Amino acid sequence: MSPAAYAGLLVAEIRRHTFYPAAARAAGRTGVVGVAFTMGPSGRVIALSITRSSGNRVLDAAALTTLRAIHTPPPPGGRFSTSTNIRFHFN
Repeated sequence: MSPAAYAGLLVAEIRRHTFYPAAARAAGRTGVVGVAFTMGPSGRVIALSITRSSGNRVLDAAALTTLRAIHTPPPPGGRFSTSTNIRFHFN
């Protein structure tokens, strides 16, 4: 699998696992969490950090939980590092 195809797979997995915390929704909180992470040979996140906080710890924690939940096939070359934003907005 090419790195670009793998990146697309990660985007789909993140979308599939992203959830809006009930407490944040009830309080009307929205925000964007910037994250950087590395996928390991098992297809799981092996390193993870917040690069930009949403300003709300519940949303920040939800972003970390989302990334810890993803599971993909092994990345090309055994490791894949990237960064993205996870958005929490009302639809």
